[in-house]
Formats: sequence, structure tokens, C-alpha cells
Amino acid sequence: MKYTIAMLLVGCVLVRSASAEFIIRTDTTLNFRITDLVGSVSIFDGVAGPTTVEIVDGAVITPDVSVTDHSVLNLRGGETQSGVGAGGFATINVYGGLVAGEDLIVIGHSTANIYGGILGDGIQAPVLGS
Repeated sequence: MKYTIAMLLVGCVLVRSASAEFIIRTDTTLNFRITDLVGSVSIFDGVAGPTTVEIVDGAVITPDVSVTDHSVLNLRGGETQSGVGAGGFATINVYGGLVAGEDLIVIGHSTANIYGGILGDGIQAPVLGS
């Protein structure tokens, strides 16, 4: 089976609408350096498989980032101003950067791995069905 991984650098994206949502649904790897993104970032699996998103130094995302399905979020730098959440079978890897404002929230069968960075409040892992 043959796999293709594409790297995409997105720079200097500015969204002013408070209700804007940036939805990522692909089976590639995306490398983000977004400045002042005002709107949620939602990451889903693509047709052919999981999406991997790399958020790097210089990114500022307001309000939050969520990842679901089997997708992966790698926070290597930058700042999310209202937390990060994972659901389904998603994975969050925090290597650096700042998760400010709210918690890192992990629900379902998702996983959070924290290797570095700064967490603004804490970590929540609620039990489903309670």
C-alpha cells in the first residue's frame, strides 16, 4: 500500500469574524504558522485516513482547537487561547507552546501526551456516561 504525506505551510492567515471556524478534513500532514486566527480550528479524518496538524511557533489561535476521529494534533509552539480538546480516538501531543485560558480536555478513547509546553489551567479527562 502506498501512502502520500504532503506538508503545507500556512502563514499569516487573519480571520476577523468571531464565529469563523477553520475546518481541516484531509489525510495529509499540515504545518501551521497562523497569526491571529480568530475562530475555532476543528481537525477531522480525511477520506483516506487521519489528518496530522503541526502547530508551530508564531501561531496564535483564538478561541480553541479540537481534534477528533483518529487524527493527531502536534502542538510544537504557538498559543491556543481557549484550550485544546480531543475526542474519538484522536491524539494530542504537546511538545511546546501555550495552552492558555482553559483546560486540555480529553474524552472518549483519545490520548494526550505532554512532553513540554505550558498548560494554562489543567487537564480534564471526564468519564463518559457519568
